[in-house]
Amino acid sequence: MRSRTVSVALGLAYCVIALACGYICLTIILRSFELFFTTLATGAGSRPPAATAAASGGASAAATSGRISVEFEVHGKVQGVFFRKYTKTNADKFGLTGYVKNTAYKTVVGVLEGRPDNVNRMKQWLRTKGSPTSIIEKCNFSNEKWLAVGSRPHKTFEIRKPR
Repeated sequence: MRSRTVSVALGLAYCVIALACGYICLTIILRSFELFFTTLATGAGSRPPAATAAASGGASAAATSGRISVEFEVHGKVQGVFFRKYTKTNADKFGLTGYVKNTAYKTVVGVLEGRPDNVNRMKQWLRTKGSPTSIIEKCNFSNEKWLAVGSRPHKTFEIRKPR
């Protein structure tokens, strides 16, 4: 009788292990599909032209860093609070080029150009921090794109006067 109890216990243990392994495998498969379809839907993971050329042996590793450009508009209390000055200071700190200017609609607009990691840092700063006395309600980003290798539409980051 004792050996039968041990056999049943071992059988149950094997079943539990098999179920756990099946669950883990199923989870891995579902996560893989989720990642694949999310990447496909958002276009994330696409490489800049320089990186594509480097992957095919057409460019050096130094040229694969790439530069992006993105337009922005910040809403809230962003005029009369030195927002443009602080934006330029931070853009210079992150090594970005582009411009910033006030609009007639009491918003601030501009363009950021630079390495993707630095542009993303600046986007976070525009969304959450701004100048010390500003109050940011929302920040919209549009027309984000990869720049052609060697392309520098803006040479520096500047504060522009509204037209």
